[in-house]
Amino acid sequence: MKNWIRNGIIALGVILVLGGYIGWELWRSAYGLVAVEYEVPVEDETSAGSVRIVQLSDLHAMSFGENNADLVAAVRDAGPDLIAMTGDMFSSFSGPGDLELVCRLVEDLSGLAPVYYALGNHELAYMASHGYEILDQLRSAGAVILDRSYADLSVEGQDLRIGGCYGYLLSRDLRNGPEQDFLDDFLNTDRTTVLLAHMSEGLLAYNCIDDWNVDLVLSGHAHGGQIRLPFIGGLYDPETGWFPKYTRGAFFRGDSAVVLSAGLGSSTDIPRFGNPPEIVIIDLEPGT
Repeated sequence: MKNWIRNGIIALGVILVLGGYIGWELWRSAYGLVAVEYEVPVEDETSAGSVRIVQLSDLHAMSFGENNADLVAAVRDAGPDLIAMTGDMFSSFSGPGDLELVCRLVEDLSGLAPVYYALGNHELAYMASHGYEILDQLRSAGAVILDRSYADLSVEGQDLRIGGCYGYLLSRDLRNGPEQDFLDDFLNTDRTTVLLAHMSEGLLAYNCIDDWNVDLVLSGHAHGGQIRLPFIGGLYDPETGWFPKYTRGAFFRGDSAVVLSAGLGSSTDIPRFGNPPEIVIIDLEPGT
């Protein structure tokens, strides 16, 4: 066989293999739903039971199965005590169909466990253009909206305070305003504190979690870096730019934990890659 024929066959094989891998990875990063689990210790020696929270973030009106049946099934399989939605469940440019999809999802999930919903930048941008009716629709579907507000509850013997706030959540020496006032009030408790905060950048990149000392923060926004590369991690974060340090995972600082979800969807024309959509499962383990 002539060299040019052999080399052509090899090149064609490499192209086919590489194309197949890229195509499979693009599909997996769009539809290959995965579950990621973390265990977070809490100082609650009065409770003998753990509390399981399932976090969903950055859906951007993506659908996994008809009417998100696959997503609902994955949450059901996880067996949550609470469900936390941490913003950008639809997009600023969403139409009625997207909103109906998200409300249907909330309704289906609320039949599994209480649903707590904090706002992201896309909800705020949408409401700035279209008004606040969507909040009433989400409440009617079964969500508890947490917007600089919180709820006290007891689950499996654990006394929890679950709240939500949008913003950078900077320390008072960096900013002094409504976010800081809310956090002062939110943290004025002996209960285990769980904060739904769409953006983690202020807490992690600016180290403000050291000042607020929330027991558990659930965040999203970074989409896992959108594109994830081997040995490098996430490629881009909309707040901190290229090659960010924090794009997904669990980060522990003192007595605090920040769980950063890679999210479920995307609002950009750049596809997710090396970055499968995820639901996050957190077990609050008492007495440790």
